[in-house]
Amino acid sequence: MNPVLFVICALFIGASSVFATPAINWEPRPDWVEPLDIPRMPETRRDQIDNGVFYAVNDVHLRWQGDERLAYSRLAMQVVTFSGLDKAATLTRNFEPAFETISLISVDILRDGARISLRDKLHPEIFRREKNLEDGIVDGELTLHVNLPGVQVGDIVDVEVLYHTKASVGALNHQYRRSLDWSEPEGVTRMTVDWQKTRPFFSKMTAHGMTETTEDLGEWIRHRWQRRDGDPIFAEKSMPDEEAAWGVLALSEHANWGGIVKTLLPYYDRPHPVPESLLDDVEKIRKSGETAREKALRALFLVQDRIRYVGLEVGIGGYVARDPTVVASYQYGDCKDKAVLLKTLLDALQIDSSVVLVHSSKGAGLAQELPSLYAFNHMIVKVNFPHGPLWVDPTRSFRGGAVSGFAPPDYHWGLPIAKGVTQLQEIPHSPLSTHIRKVHESFTFGPDGMQLKVSTKAQGEEANWYRWKIATESRRRYARQLEGYYRGLYPGLKQAADLEFHDDRDHNTVEMKESYMLPDTALFKEDLIRAFGFKPDGFAAVYSPPHAGKRKFALKVKHAYRYEHVVSIKNPPIELAPPEDYTMNGAAFSFAYHGSKQPDGISLRWTLETHRADIPAAFFAQWKQDVARMEDKLYWEWDMTPPPEEAEAEGFFSLLQKAYEKANAQKLKAQTE
Repeated sequence: MNPVLFVICALFIGASSVFATPAINWEPRPDWVEPLDIPRMPETRRDQIDNGVFYAVNDVHLRWQGDERLAYSRLAMQVVTFSGLDKAATLTRNFEPAFETISLISVDILRDGARISLRDKLHPEIFRREKNLEDGIVDGELTLHVNLPGVQVGDIVDVEVLYHTKASVGALNHQYRRSLDWSEPEGVTRMTVDWQKTRPFFSKMTAHGMTETTEDLGEWIRHRWQRRDGDPIFAEKSMPDEEAAWGVLALSEHANWGGIVKTLLPYYDRPHPVPESLLDDVEKIRKSGETAREKALRALFLVQDRIRYVGLEVGIGGYVARDPTVVASYQYGDCKDKAVLLKTLLDALQIDSSVVLVHSSKGAGLAQELPSLYAFNHMIVKVNFPHGPLWVDPTRSFRGGAVSGFAPPDYHWGLPIAKGVTQLQEIPHSPLSTHIRKVHESFTFGPDGMQLKVSTKAQGEEANWYRWKIATESRRRYARQLEGYYRGLYPGLKQAADLEFHDDRDHNTVEMKESYMLPDTALFKEDLIRAFGFKPDGFAAVYSPPHAGKRKFALKVKHAYRYEHVVSIKNPPIELAPPEDYTMNGAAFSFAYHGSKQPDGISLRWTLETHRADIPAAFFAQWKQDVARMEDKLYWEWDMTPPPEEAEAEGFFSLLQKAYEKANAQKLKAQTE
């Protein structure tokens, strides 16, 4: 399995295809492996079993022969309930065929004190499932799949396999990373590493309850970590990047990140000619008269918008970019391809840059990793300027801000593949990455019903989101979604004019205008006018859904927000009094509501601004109270039915009364038919 694809991925699809039906490759257990006895499940653990099996033994032993890594893996599962049969009786093991082979050592059933070998009863299949195909990623990984016959409740299924893994790129094979905490109870978890004395050794163990021993074996030093009868470990939703519920073991031969850079440098620090199909575009940028920074962003937008994302991560393609000419010709590529293509364009513009390894989700937690290729899954570009670098992600299409300012991606840390680099470099957070949105809803009541006009101004990341939304689906479809939102609040509402959308990409500002009409009869249908409400859009979503109970870890808030929402209610059927003002300055966010009387009605104004990305566990209870108080001020409604004495008067109120009578007549007619 290749865990270091420089991609953003994660969607499993069920479609599979049989690649081959080979004879199983069997090998004896290596003599350097010390077998473990298999414990049975303690009855005290029965109530903790969620998927019907007890993991009695989880044992991995690594040893290197030159640059080839041998990985012995043993998993013994006790079938506790009928629901566990599918898991225990289905053997699946993934491997990367370009660098890896897999052999079976034994497949046995332990029943009533006897060991039953299934070696002569197995019918293996090799599948190529491409789990991330819907995300545009093809990695070539194969799956060995075997159904085990005759497994019963109470059996222990004991499987041993051996992986042979060659270096995928350069000499980067003396590194390893594996999770060693589980959300299920376990019997024995053991991790053994035979490391050659001649190589530097660095390790980091964060798994719970592990005991460590070392032994001198002459050529190797044996490092062993073991835990018996371990408790299940549970994660929490929305944890910060630097916190992890499940601990891992990480191994590396590198004291710093320079070894990774040195190995990858020959692949990524070499010149490429500008693809012929992009020569005119590059020349246009060169002659634009803009600053070097603006030119760099024009080149970025060219790669983002012209080259679609497709990840062909098969074999060496999971680590090394394709030639920019090929990428431009096909007009698709993965993050590595797009990063190298952008660097090629910047070289032609005489703008210094380097490709950068990052992790798309570890964020601040990347700084806690051991130097290893396993620490990364994505590639971006660092553009070097005397006044400070510009960090850009060529896979993030539809970004803006070439003139007003460009927000760097929120990856926190990166490793530039450039000469002399030995440490991670911080990618600073920018206020430009804040989601900024101002919405003004104007409700005007008149003889024909209620007219609603909505104006929206988005900046920063919010503008990038709107730009992506309009670019990836039709404006008509998005207009229907917006109309559907308001129709859900005000049944019978219809779009009165086409959606207006203006995008000032250079200043990263998007403005929209919407127009709707709610007929007079709809005001009285379902008694809407008796509970006519107003609320700001999106405020509650910043902190929703609510997280119940206590927390052990901090709560992560993914983005920074600054929202303002104003509602103007003009010529209402009754005189309205705005609710009392409210202001709250919490540790995590500030929220305020303000209402005011206007000559023709009232105005309601809500504001929200977040202060921090993480909510410490100690402040979680207070944060929940703050959210509840905010939500209590997010919706106001009135019974807008005109009083009878006013409805009798000439003008608007009498028309509303007639509409009310008409709606009641229609309702009565429908009931009698």
